[in-house]
Amino acid sequence: MTHLKSMLTLVITVITFSTFAQDGFTPRAQGNFLANGSIGIISTSEKAKFEGTTSDVGSTFQITATPKVGYFITDNIVAGLEIEVRTSTTKFEGIDEKVTSDGIAVGPFAGYMFDNGLFAEATVGFGSNKTSTIIGDIESSVFAIRGTAGYAFFFGDHISVEPAINYTNQSQKPKGGDGDNKTILNTIFFSAGFTAYF
Repeated sequence: MTHLKSMLTLVITVITFSTFAQDGFTPRAQGNFLANGSIGIISTSEKAKFEGTTSDVGSTFQITATPKVGYFITDNIVAGLEIEVRTSTTKFEGIDEKVTSDGIAVGPFAGYMFDNGLFAEATVGFGSNKTSTIIGDIESSVFAIRGTAGYAFFFGDHISVEPAINYTNQSQKPKGGDGDNKTILNTIFFSAGFTAYF
């Protein structure tokens, strides 16, 4: 959670200073920059059905923060660097212990911003993940690919609010493990972010 608070503070600071920049410029013009901070919340409940009987297995709650900075290499096309920080907690029915997982990944992103407010982005991330269980900690290397589609609601020339739908394919390989053993996670989730253009 410390990583999340630090990232959010950085993004809010950048957005605050950007609001004092001069008006009358085109946000997505070549040569401009953007600073974005998005938060995604995922809540999952798992149930099992066996011989007509349904029972609760457990639930997972995850928060993801993704601050990033980009540069418009041409009108409407942006490229930059993103940091993803995530934390999750899984609770199992009938068991007091819980599983926590914390991870961080860094990687490039590229996006196209349509004139009507729609946008699409692709991100590649490399990082690490630590999962704490009752039998010990498991550290893994992470490789992830994410596709994002959303809409930007502008408030003036410098600030937009951007709800989006995300699809992530993430591969986690235990450090020190043998062979090609790994866990693959496919996730679809909703996020909301603030972007400052300057």
